[in-house]
Amino acid sequence: MSTIAPPKSASTHVAYVSKTLASPQDRARGALVVLFAVYMAVLSWTILWELEAPWIGHASDRVLKLIPYVATDSAGANPTSEVLLNIALFIPFGVYLRLLAPKWSAVGIVSLIAGTSVSFEAIQYLLAIGVTDTADVINNNLGGLIGVVLCVAAKRALRNRTDTVLLRVMLIGTVGVLLLVTMYVLGSQLHHMGPPAQFPPRL
Repeated sequence: MSTIAPPKSASTHVAYVSKTLASPQDRARGALVVLFAVYMAVLSWTILWELEAPWIGHASDRVLKLIPYVATDSAGANPTSEVLLNIALFIPFGVYLRLLAPKWSAVGIVSLIAGTSVSFEAIQYLLAIGVTDTADVINNNLGGLIGVVLCVAAKRALRNRTDTVLLRVMLIGTVGVLLLVTMYVLGSQLHHMGPPAQFPPRL
């Protein structure tokens, strides 16, 4: 004769569900989402306002540069340092996408990288806060693709340890960038403050 197991209590069920939801994979993914949000905030601030206080320009300030890299009537040539910086800024974007959406197709990831880059340039144009440059779109896409390739190569080399290792790398990198941004902002504020005012001597 078979026996019927007594129903689990509510507290036991809640504990089981909490333990299931708090698996290492869920915690790692949650940490990645937080790091990605921080990265996107810093990336947006850097691209749109170059780590300065947010502002909106006038319509007459809009500059559209359709020919990349070379000097035009509206803007000068792109310096090498600027090109490399734009590429480097988007490398983590590709890594994050590959980690957060491992099942996405290559077309989907490339489309999102391109769409994000174009969106930044469109916002710059609408807010009149910088040069809307096709070179930036090219550089940002290249950086994102490099990030995707690096992530794929890491998965082949590290296999099961990929997520853990890359999570630590992204954590260290994000914290380091935040420290550099903080130092830059504080240094910029001190620079704008200038030397203390010199009061005339009392007679």
